[in-house]
Amino acid sequence: MKSFIISIYIWSFFLLTIILFFPFIFIFWILIFPLDKDHINFHFFTARLANIYIVVNPWWKLSIEGKEKIDQKKKYIIISNHQSLLDILTLYQLRCKYKWVAKEELFNVPVLGWIMKMNGYIPVKRGDTESSLRMMEKCKLELSKGISIFMFPEGTRSENGTLLKFKEGAFRMALETNTDILPVIIMGASEALPKKGILIKKPQKISIKVLDVIPSESIAKKSPENLAIEIREIMQSQMNF
Repeated sequence: MKSFIISIYIWSFFLLTIILFFPFIFIFWILIFPLDKDHINFHFFTARLANIYIVVNPWWKLSIEGKEKIDQKKKYIIISNHQSLLDILTLYQLRCKYKWVAKEELFNVPVLGWIMKMNGYIPVKRGDTESSLRMMEKCKLELSKGISIFMFPEGTRSENGTLLKFKEGAFRMALETNTDILPVIIMGASEALPKKGILIKKPQKISIKVLDVIPSESIAKKSPENLAIEIREIMQSQMNF
């Protein structure tokens, strides 16, 4: 019963605030747009909004380890495991400039999808070769501006937190653009809010760990397939931090 009440509180707060405040968010976006063509300032603004939803939930405690490994002056292909809808809210708290790559359907969700478009995030349609090629070109353009790309190489959320097989896209992009890879691990999100269901579970500590940067020169001669396997193994070995 307690988890049900907490769930009502959290979802009601989320829906009401995001709907009520969207007009003000949109006005802010309009005002800063002339000086924020790459949407970086709006991205950091969105990160601060996301933090509110972490703070107001008395059952979620977020910790971040290794944040100092992120050089704000560098660009990365940032990759993370994908456990829950909460991943987006929590990973925003890394507070670095990047563009999310997300499935196309999310951009059609009222309010949330609009905010994603306002941030200039990059859509991709699953199983669509042309969409994947467009996504790759857009990512390369952002990287050329010094903006990182954030991807979930599993391609979908894990149902039980187990690390799924990695797709090759992120690693192919890293090789083609000579970009460092920054692996990130998130733990506890699947226990807080599983893939199937909307009920907020028991009090949960959600932990993020930033792993060591993998320099582009150290992977230059590897294939995307082997690189995906190798980095998945590295992340798997760190899953119980």
